[in-house]
Amino acid sequence: MVTTTEHTSFITQSKRMLAYWQETTVHIDLATMALLEAERHNLFHAVQIGLRIPDCGEETAVILSQAIPFIAQRGYWQEWQPLLQMCLAQQQFQKQTTQIDLLISLGRTYRLNSQFDEAIKTHQAAKQLAQKNGTQQQCGTALHDLLEDYFFVRQYQKAEEVGLAALEILESIADAEQLLANCYKMLGSVFFASQKQTEAEEMFTHAVSMWRQLQHPVHLARTLNDLSLLLHAQQRYDAAEACLLEAASLLNSTINELDKCMVQINLGMIYSTQQQWGRAENALRQANSPFLRQSVELPRKARVNNNLGYVLFRQNRYTEADEYLREALTYWQEIGDDLEYANSLSSLADCLHAQGNRAEALPLYDQLLLLLAQYPTHPYAQSLQAEYTAVRQNVQDEKEAANP
Repeated sequence: MVTTTEHTSFITQSKRMLAYWQETTVHIDLATMALLEAERHNLFHAVQIGLRIPDCGEETAVILSQAIPFIAQRGYWQEWQPLLQMCLAQQQFQKQTTQIDLLISLGRTYRLNSQFDEAIKTHQAAKQLAQKNGTQQQCGTALHDLLEDYFFVRQYQKAEEVGLAALEILESIADAEQLLANCYKMLGSVFFASQKQTEAEEMFTHAVSMWRQLQHPVHLARTLNDLSLLLHAQQRYDAAEACLLEAASLLNSTINELDKCMVQINLGMIYSTQQQWGRAENALRQANSPFLRQSVELPRKARVNNNLGYVLFRQNRYTEADEYLREALTYWQEIGDDLEYANSLSSLADCLHAQGNRAEALPLYDQLLLLLAQYPTHPYAQSLQAEYTAVRQNVQDEKEAANP
């Protein structure tokens, strides 16, 4: 039987433990990231204990919100998401401003897990609550996160609208520089995806300048990585490579393995565009690290397998290429991204055709064209459809000529 004294002592000790983690997660820099990784099981256990003690509801909620950058970077969102959900269900023990932060954090785990509808719904709830009972910074943060949500579901007009609204709020807040810089970066990506390259470069350049001033190497690396995509599209390959090499250097001493992976993926793309297949393969092999293979980061795993499969196909290493491309298709299907699935499917069909296997390639070309027909207004989908309508017809003609 637990005495009242023992119970009081347990709560006191638990509050001390939670106070330590609350202080530790206030500002997560590179050193803190390494510390949290070494102590992640203790942190997880502390939050579990906090969730069982009503008197610790506020402290536990604050830790969960503050730890999100660590959880996101190290790929732990699937195991932490239930804790955030459980904490939100105990809202009677929390301040309303803390609940807003929890909603924003939970929405981020949904986005990281490719649950985009849930992410949007959760961040909209955070925005509405922030407008009633939150701070201006929380309103701006919720809009900032909706910007990212809409970007990932390719709703670029909505992303632009909420992003510009976020900028208007965050520019008037003294301590919101990091959120503001990330808004500029994300709007750069939105404008780039919307084929507004001048506006995109302006946003990216502004974000790069801000991150340099803030002396934040990881976010600077991420912005340089995104800027490289624009430079690649403009065929400014040397400038794109320079951005990525600087990003790789900035990340070298960190444990940000997912960021390192993305940089190598994009280096591989630059080398692949220039048909430097050996250099492209080397970059993609680095991207396909043990950390990535063991992670739950499906989009990056899909991208690495797709790109590596394509590079191997272009080197006539068809058996290896086939394996990676099929793996990519599995990931894209699980994520639910039809356009990326179509892209990998086109490479697999080409790989089979190159081996003379027209009978197996033709059904894949048919499946590809059916998928692309679902996107009549998407520029990339229509470009791919025009290209592969002709390819499919050529393969059909070859088959008929071979079997008169």
